[in-house]
Amino acid sequence: MKKISAVLFVIILTFTTKAQVGYVYVNHPVYHFLERMSVQGIIQDYNSFELPKSRKEIGHWLKTVNRVRYKLTPADKEIFKQYKSEFEYEVNGNTDKYLSLVNTKEFPKYLFSEKEKYFYFYSDKNKSVFYVNLLSDFRFIKRNNQPVRFSEYENGNGNAYLFNFGGQIGGTFYDKFGFQIKGTNGTFGGKKYLADTFEEAKFNYKFNYTESKNIGSNYFDNTEGYAAYQNSWLQLKIGSDRNIFGEGIVKDILSDNSPRQNYFSMKLNYKGFSYTFYHAKLMGLADTNLDSHSYPYAPTKIVNNKNFVYHRFGVHWRKTFFNIGEMVIYSFREFDLSYINPFNFYKSAEHANQDRDNSLLFFDFANYSLKNLKIFGSVVIDDMDFSKIGTHWLGNQLIYNFGFYSTILNNYASLDFEVQYLRIDPYVYTHRFMYNNYTNADYNLGAPFQPNSHALAFKIIYTPTGKLKFDFTFLYAEHGENIFGEMLEKNVGGNVWFGYRKVDLPDAKFLDGKREYFTKYELKGFYEFVNNYYLYFKINYVIDKDFFFPASYFDFISGVSFKL
Repeated sequence: MKKISAVLFVIILTFTTKAQVGYVYVNHPVYHFLERMSVQGIIQDYNSFELPKSRKEIGHWLKTVNRVRYKLTPADKEIFKQYKSEFEYEVNGNTDKYLSLVNTKEFPKYLFSEKEKYFYFYSDKNKSVFYVNLLSDFRFIKRNNQPVRFSEYENGNGNAYLFNFGGQIGGTFYDKFGFQIKGTNGTFGGKKYLADTFEEAKFNYKFNYTESKNIGSNYFDNTEGYAAYQNSWLQLKIGSDRNIFGEGIVKDILSDNSPRQNYFSMKLNYKGFSYTFYHAKLMGLADTNLDSHSYPYAPTKIVNNKNFVYHRFGVHWRKTFFNIGEMVIYSFREFDLSYINPFNFYKSAEHANQDRDNSLLFFDFANYSLKNLKIFGSVVIDDMDFSKIGTHWLGNQLIYNFGFYSTILNNYASLDFEVQYLRIDPYVYTHRFMYNNYTNADYNLGAPFQPNSHALAFKIIYTPTGKLKFDFTFLYAEHGENIFGEMLEKNVGGNVWFGYRKVDLPDAKFLDGKREYFTKYELKGFYEFVNNYYLYFKINYVIDKDFFFPASYFDFISGVSFKL
């Protein structure tokens, strides 16, 4: 057996590539460019359902664009030139356009160069790479109109600033093994509740832990990283960085609405077949109890073990991607071998585990048959009884997600637009055991809406140059909330924390309950005035007719960030 394992290991190591073993953050603008190229028919095998992608994969698609770059519009040629420079090692196998601050002799020239900048960069003939970056970000936030939800503070209006700084270290060894570590620290000034506009502060436990009003640490830290192995058909990864699964403006499988997870994953890609496995640790329900082993009155926070499992099998045939997948939430045990096994039917495993976990099944597709148009859709099945399809039976819980992405105006302007409709049936994301609902640290894992909701989203993206980008998003949602008095009076499946109980009616009508409305207008701008130096702004106008905390407010956010 040992000899067989050794032979398999050697076979895996024989695959060669010409790229770093690394991953590109989910918010990197290169993903928008690749989506444009895919919708225009320039590249044929790109699908944005799962992010992030590896640098090797991005290099593969950029090579395809490079071969037919004569087909690009002038604006897309300029954008492509920028990404070709940034991913030069993946595209051309050299680093002529990379600069290292440690090795430069002309500091001012380095600061204002349009080449890709690193504090330190090293590569050798063994296809090993090592790099160090310094990172910083400063943002200013201003909120106007006093929302009722912030009435606990002296004033709902206010200003705040956040300063975040740190660095990242990464490398690749022999073109197969890679790692990256990123660590930052930050602080704020002004109104603390405005810090939730910044992900590193919003999900930071110590920063948000308060025993009374507006009390807590004034500092926040963030650490993420991964170790990975990759060859031409296999990716193995253990990490703590952001992953997003789903189509459209609002992701319904795994979004950025909750803290990122610690996880291990596996991806297989061969010809038109793909398979992804992802197992992550979540934060479950927290309770404060007395620990008998500590000081008699010292509180100890107890957080139950909770895990998220995802796997997805897909085929790519001509201009259509079709996939089937499953998710499972299970808790009160560290690991379950039924779900660590990537090649298992989790719904059956959940039944074999005595029906105590929360399992979901989904189908998704994306079609590119028409040039300049992508049609996408997905259906999530939280539970199903085929004999009761078409009724209001609580078990037929579905999420419908459909929309399209178009670049039809590309010959006139570098303008894209996307439309999405999302419907979340009553009781979706909930579970009869509250600790198995579809949440992480009290935040929804999927769409940021409660069950018993639907939403319409519209987005326009304008990229006039490789340095400048704007996008405008309109979002409108309706929600049927449960009826509350001193306690829950009527459960209509409108809250992720209240699954079906025996005392509830077995039929849950869509949008029944207390009707709530949410409208959001968002305008964002992004300008890279020098390579790796960015200016950005975001303007939000929100009308949230929430039953408990109605609000109407205007946010203005601006900032500058650097990577050296």
